[in-house]
Amino acid sequence: MTVEGWHTYHVGELDVWVHNECLEAVLRNYRPTIFNVDGADFVMRAKDLRHVLVRHHPDYVGEKHGTLFDPSITVKDLNSIIGQALRENRGNIPVGGQMRTTYQGVDYKVGTREYPTNGHGNIGQIFPVEDLLARRE
Repeated sequence: MTVEGWHTYHVGELDVWVHNECLEAVLRNYRPTIFNVDGADFVMRAKDLRHVLVRHHPDYVGEKHGTLFDPSITVKDLNSIIGQALRENRGNIPVGGQMRTTYQGVDYKVGTREYPTNGHGNIGQIFPVEDLLARRE
């Protein structure tokens, strides 16, 4: 089901918040991205990407959960930001915490959910420090 002109909308008596198929298409085509830092893998899975997009991308957000990305940001950009943050914090990647990085003049925070004790960590957060949508208005 899609509602023309809306990326998110509420449905039915229970007022269930749903997304148009555009987000589902992004997620369906997404393959987990693995970032290797000093032999430890950090993974951004589709469910992690969904978490980021529905909270911080103006095209997919329903209820604002903090700062918003510039609407032109892409998944490829997000992967570049994550990779840069991990490289800059090599040897000091926080356990279940956040790192800061500046990418193309914008400050971002990138968060890990799990530390790679078994060789695999999880990227669970990425968002701009400042609301970039508000900056454009």
